[in-house]
Amino acid sequence: MAYKTTIQYQDLDGRNVSYDLIFRLKIKQLLDIVNNEELMKKMQNFSPNSSTKDMMYILKSFVDMSIGFPVHNDNGFTGFQPMTEDEKKYFFESDGWDILFIELTSSEGAMMNFMRSVMPNRAVLEKIMSKDEDHSKALDAVFGQIQESDSKAYNPFQK
Repeated sequence: MAYKTTIQYQDLDGRNVSYDLIFRLKIKQLLDIVNNEELMKKMQNFSPNSSTKDMMYILKSFVDMSIGFPVHNDNGFTGFQPMTEDEKKYFFESDGWDILFIELTSSEGAMMNFMRSVMPNRAVLEKIMSKDEDHSKALDAVFGQIQESDSKAYNPFQK
């Protein structure tokens, strides 16, 4: 899964800056999130009433781990090239980070939509994460709580 956006702003010299970004996480990066106690604690306790500082920390952590550029291949597919550490440093010091932060916090669900977009689905995460209460809270914070259903399992490939 991935989140795509185009960042546009005017730099200090008055030049129009525009570039495409893609955000996606690989399994190793997901495991880094799981092992980051501070980030996990902030995600578990995240709510619409969370402090701006906590929101900034969560967003910046996700952006730092997942940011990259689209790479257009000859076969017509778009690939992903992660930003280098130098490129990330420049990005976070530029107006690009401010524009992205505003985009991702512009509405109540924008941040959660971003986080859901860069991570694999809940079923994949449940397979790689420990089955404890803390990790369940973090998954619930991002994906919402699992709703019990009366319906039978649905297989779209059978009539």
